[in-house]
Amino acid sequence: MLRDDEGKRNRLVNFVLKVLSVCNPVNIFDLEEALKRSASFRNSSHSSYNKDHDSQITFPPNEIILEKFRRNDRYVVDANFIGSKEEFNYKDFFGNVEIGIIECLASSPTGVMSRNEILKNCIDAGLNEHSVNINISYSPAVTHVGIETYKLIGKSVDSTTIAAHQQSLSDIVNIKRLLLCEWEDGMIKFVIRCPQFTTNFVIGSPSYVKSLLMNKKFQAISFLDKQPCGTIAVNEAGSIYGMGAFCTSQDIKEDDILVMKFDLLSNDVYMIKSSIEQYIALND
Repeated sequence: MLRDDEGKRNRLVNFVLKVLSVCNPVNIFDLEEALKRSASFRNSSHSSYNKDHDSQITFPPNEIILEKFRRNDRYVVDANFIGSKEEFNYKDFFGNVEIGIIECLASSPTGVMSRNEILKNCIDAGLNEHSVNINISYSPAVTHVGIETYKLIGKSVDSTTIAAHQQSLSDIVNIKRLLLCEWEDGMIKFVIRCPQFTTNFVIGSPSYVKSLLMNKKFQAISFLDKQPCGTIAVNEAGSIYGMGAFCTSQDIKEDDILVMKFDLLSNDVYMIKSSIEQYIALND
């Protein structure tokens, strides 16, 4: 573990060196965003940090960070930039998943990529979809610059390029995912056209059923064999998630149809895989 100039372990120094292995020097505001992402992940996922507010991970103000590194002759502080006199290799600081994401973004001709583009490249390289998804959201090496649009920390990308990428994404996002939401047999039925990556996808509840589903958890049950297949949760915004276990078990692919029936009395949700052809035939 890297240590500060007094020979003591220092999480802030370690973190900054990790970022500097990708971007040297780094702007203090980019570093601040990276610190926020890392703290958000740790505070939300580690029980030792989120038992009470007082134990949550925090970090010092930018001025304090700049002053700390200004006093250390191993670093160069110039205005709002922190740099190291020594060059570092990011492969010494990151695990395989984050290395895959870094190299994927570094290979982009425009400097930006969508979440799905990163996922596809990383999964094709043999990396785990769930791990890639988590690290896109929380890795300090990645900066979120727009809706589902990411770049490497410190990478200079002009606003025109980002706007063009956002427009191309909007054309794709306009594909309708929720095909139907209605009452059937006393249950709320969703018919969903699945996206390319199904491990962590989320679908929104229409306003006319949101209040009935929000802030609830449902036991997911395969309609065909009545076997349990995970838990489906609905948050306070009405977003439904947790379909990944069923989608993985049924080898659901892009544009396959997922039918979900929510039983509000038993808090069960019955799930079955279909196809777009079957769905069209049934509704002709």
